[in-house]
Amino acid sequence: RQFSTSAELSPDYTPTYWYWADTMIMASFIQEFPYVEEKYVLDSLKIWNSAFAKKPLDDSYSWVYITRAYISEQLARLPGTSRWTQCWEAIIYLERGMLLGQQDTFWIHLSRIHRALNNMANALSNTQVALQIEPENTVCMEERAAILANIGDFEEAAQVTEAHLRQEENDFAKAIKAYILLHTGHPDEALVILNDILDKEPDYIWARELQAYCYRRLGDTPKADDASRLIWEYYCSIAAKHQEAYMDSHKDGAAWAAYQLNKIDDALPLFESLRDDLTMDPGNMDSNIGLCYLAKGDLTRGEENLRIGIEQMINIPQFDDISIDLEELRKRASNWSHIDHAQLDSVLSRLAEKIQQQKRKVNHTQSPKKELRAIIKQYPRKSEVGHYAWIGANAGLARIY
Repeated sequence: RQFSTSAELSPDYTPTYWYWADTMIMASFIQEFPYVEEKYVLDSLKIWNSAFAKKPLDDSYSWVYITRAYISEQLARLPGTSRWTQCWEAIIYLERGMLLGQQDTFWIHLSRIHRALNNMANALSNTQVALQIEPENTVCMEERAAILANIGDFEEAAQVTEAHLRQEENDFAKAIKAYILLHTGHPDEALVILNDILDKEPDYIWARELQAYCYRRLGDTPKADDASRLIWEYYCSIAAKHQEAYMDSHKDGAAWAAYQLNKIDDALPLFESLRDDLTMDPGNMDSNIGLCYLAKGDLTRGEENLRIGIEQMINIPQFDDISIDLEELRKRASNWSHIDHAQLDSVLSRLAEKIQQQKRKVNHTQSPKKELRAIIKQYPRKSEVGHYAWIGANAGLARIY
């Protein structure tokens, strides 16, 4: 109300609108699902646009572009919007803001969104710049650790995570540490961390997923199933309360939980609904669809989808995870009468060979410039899907040069 009154008294004083828009978008973040208050997001967007139409921004208000990026990210949570498109829109606004001044905050936000879009070369490079500006920035440390863990550079990821945790502890950083421990052969140590997190925050879905993975790696199937069941029940409970359109942020975890619980007819349509979501890790949905078909006994479709998925994978942990998933499926299938076990063994052998072939092709030395050029080539300016990606990638490329 005070912002509204101020705007009425001085309608051409744009700083009032900037702080108003920023306050509204911050108020739109809520801790419970669906994590967004729609009215505040739309009000923030309306206020931001009205101010932007009054007066161009100068370098003293470059931070306002971060506010606009937050608006795009929150819009992505609303029904009927594309998270991928909104992420690229956020990148465009951040690139515009960086023309006015390249503070570490811009680099961190840019890195986080590039990570969400699986542009790992740009995401990692941006954290490096941010840390050169402010070496002790724990937000940037956390982001860099997440990226390094995603691409499988666990040694450096562990170093950055420990440096972060020495300065500041939070559940996301602890979960990253657990992820690293899980993928470096220490699921028992990871479980100690995850159980502590989940005691305080039982609906932290990523931590619960990692907990289920740890129990499976340790051979404790009942506890792994209990963890998966909690994820599935959580999804079902919020699906009953909210519009289906809000559910995309939880579908992949719910689908994986359903698969692990052998609820294949529930898992398959969820995976298929996410197949074209460009914010999913490349190859994961096709691979998971393939696992579902193998479990159903359709070995031809299973192998076909898994091959498609494996060919799209870009990170070492993905190959390691799918190898373990296939081996677990082999063990589970030993008690299934609806599968030709000799044929399944042949399929799994071919897929194991395919995984090793593709894994050898992974190259995380790709430069940010090369990554952006590939995006520009893949998503032409006039394409309906890739318009914002084309603009955002070109803006990034221009900044690098």
